[in-house]
Amino acid sequence: MKMLKTIILGIWQAPQNLVGLLFLGILKLRKEIRYSYAYKDCIVFYFDASLLSGGSLGNFIFMGGARTQYKETFEIPHEYGHYKQSLLFGPLYLIIIGIPSILNNLLARKLLKGKSFKEQIKWYYSRYPERWADILGDVPSRW
Repeated sequence: MKMLKTIILGIWQAPQNLVGLLFLGILKLRKEIRYSYAYKDCIVFYFDASLLSGGSLGNFIFMGGARTQYKETFEIPHEYGHYKQSLLFGPLYLIIIGIPSILNNLLARKLLKGKSFKEQIKWYYSRYPERWADILGDVPSRW
């Protein structure tokens, strides 16, 4: 029964898992993966590039930059919340959650340029995909 569930979830989450595998492959080719570990139903990969602070693609959680208490307390559970969204939306996850999340990140940087990093982060995490991911991941209050 567990094998059947794994197969069905694999098919249901195929688009984001394929993108996650592709991204992981690129990071491995560039030798940017520093370490990885299991977190609940996912695998967390820390990598060198600071372009991306964090991202969730199916069962893969990617964390850019160094490991910090902030990332362990807030970002890993937040990305796990995105994983739960992936379980809910399956093949539509990238459209319903992924793209709006990326666009909100870019908007926060563009619209709030000149504002403090804290103000940018607060705006970003108040948007629907992020606020909901915090709730699903049981993220403690950031503010």
